[in-house]
Amino acid sequence: MPAAGSFGGAGDIQRPPGVGAEMAIGEFWPSISENDIQSVADEHRAAANRFSDYGDTLKRKRRESPDLLQGQAGVARVDRLTEMMRHAYAVADHLGSKAVTAGEYKSTVVGLKMALTAIGDAAQNDWETAQKNKTPFSVERYKAEAATVQSVALGDIAAAPPPRPMPGKDNEQGATPASNEQEKDRPREPGK
Repeated sequence: MPAAGSFGGAGDIQRPPGVGAEMAIGEFWPSISENDIQSVADEHRAAANRFSDYGDTLKRKRRESPDLLQGQAGVARVDRLTEMMRHAYAVADHLGSKAVTAGEYKSTVVGLKMALTAIGDAAQNDWETAQKNKTPFSVERYKAEAATVQSVALGDIAAAPPPRPMPGKDNEQGATPASNEQEKDRPREPGK
């Protein structure tokens, strides 16, 4: 009997059991946990809220600061609190955008698993019928459908909104390669 996309384990959607289902969707089933993705999204959202709250605290202190310090010291304190506040809000925005991206990934994984479950259930049903009737079973149409569903899911993941850049990292275009070269290792210019 086909599994109707049963949930199990740690709450993740489980791959349908059976030989027909395994032949049809086994190679396409994602190993990633949608619950783990949700945990990451929740952690980012909670951290974003903490940074936003910290920004609010700094904003309040900035308003109260002129009452505490006068002159250059007061101006410097307000400037520093403003800088810290803006950074806290920017980090909150960055982490919030990571939570949104993770939510998109989770939705895609759940959609993929649900679609593959339907394909696997149908394949398992046909395989059992073929076994009972002693007729041939072809898995190719199910594999083709599973490959299409997987391809669409990969496109959806690629189209998910990327996280906003980390504050202060706007101008970087990725990792800078490490270099162990020192001045003495560089070739000398002729005549020097």
